[in-house]
Amino acid sequence: MEVIERLKLWNPWWEGQKGLIPPNYIRRSIEETLLNFADDKLIKMIVGPRRAGKTTLIYSLAAQLTKKKGVLYINLEDIYLREHSLEELIAAYIRWSKDDDPVIFIDEVQKAEKWESQLRVLLDREGFSIYASGSTAHLLKGKAGSLLGGRAVEFQLYPLSIREVMEGAKTPFRAKQKLEGFIDDALEFGLFPAIVEEKDKEKKFSLLSSYVDTVVSRDVSNEINESYAMVMETFRYLIDTVGNPASVNAMRKALNISFERAEKIYNGFLNAYTFIEAPFFTHSIKVRRHIARKLYPIDVGYITLIRPNRDRGKRLEALAATELLKAGYELNYYRGKRECDIVAIKGEKILPLQITWEEASPREREGLEEAERETKAEGMLVTRENFAEFLKAIWQASKKEKQAFK
Repeated sequence: MEVIERLKLWNPWWEGQKGLIPPNYIRRSIEETLLNFADDKLIKMIVGPRRAGKTTLIYSLAAQLTKKKGVLYINLEDIYLREHSLEELIAAYIRWSKDDDPVIFIDEVQKAEKWESQLRVLLDREGFSIYASGSTAHLLKGKAGSLLGGRAVEFQLYPLSIREVMEGAKTPFRAKQKLEGFIDDALEFGLFPAIVEEKDKEKKFSLLSSYVDTVVSRDVSNEINESYAMVMETFRYLIDTVGNPASVNAMRKALNISFERAEKIYNGFLNAYTFIEAPFFTHSIKVRRHIARKLYPIDVGYITLIRPNRDRGKRLEALAATELLKAGYELNYYRGKRECDIVAIKGEKILPLQITWEEASPREREGLEEAERETKAEGMLVTRENFAEFLKAIWQASKKEKQAFK
């Protein structure tokens, strides 16, 4: 098969066909921003966990841009396409189309050999506008950061936010659903796009199970050359630590493995966007570096799958953490005499949060008050009963910031 014939399979719009966007696609909040970069001759790097919707987002961007520009989409999950350099694939498109200035989309760019050098050449010599995606947290660090410094901008794409689901729901069983229903669903099954749009509960669990298996086997075990059994055991251990400070040393002791091995697996999960860290809140970088960090799964559905009877308060805390992350907040926690679950920071705004399923205990209230004194900021006690108000507060803050930016 000629290269151009293979590319046609991934670029149906070349022959007047509809794109590959699913009928119930929920528009992502970063789409407008990404489209505004279409004419910029730099790399727009879209990174995030598998199944978060990066490929579908690219399809949506491509479909919109084909109305005014030539578009080339290269899917490097395709083994045949990986046999060719990016330059060869682009050259084949240009010869066929006579379009020497397309917008180029490269899916799973890290699968291309020496991808950093290839992108550098394409930018410096050809000046293309390039969108690239990857499922690795450190794509623009190290060698890539050195080669592409000043030539790339990174965008994070996580599983859907509750706000995106509410605003974009198209299926009949979602269209009339209220915010409380969306919260309950998110707490039980999480917010990966395909799971949100699936109505059958057994199928939801099957999808979650396949996602975990893929992360453990492909994204961590294969990448770091570690046994599947040990990586899965580590995954279960880390799910058990949700809501509590965790450290590689504690993990090493619990799993009875070397520190080096534990650190390699821990970092493998972080690099695959399986977990997110919340460091200790302090103004001292030295102290911050040496105190254990909290971990949250990138999606609450992972807790349901591994520990279905996990404390509901911890699950609510994990959902609050990921919703804050998707709204652009940096996550921290504070511990003095008592602990405050989350100290969220966005710009100059600091928001201490104590999260509990029902009525807060005196100890939890004391922890929140202590964090308020330390941060000199007013906090919020979040329960299941007022979780909708918490969401509306962070959404309203984000809306005001967006309007001010405009």
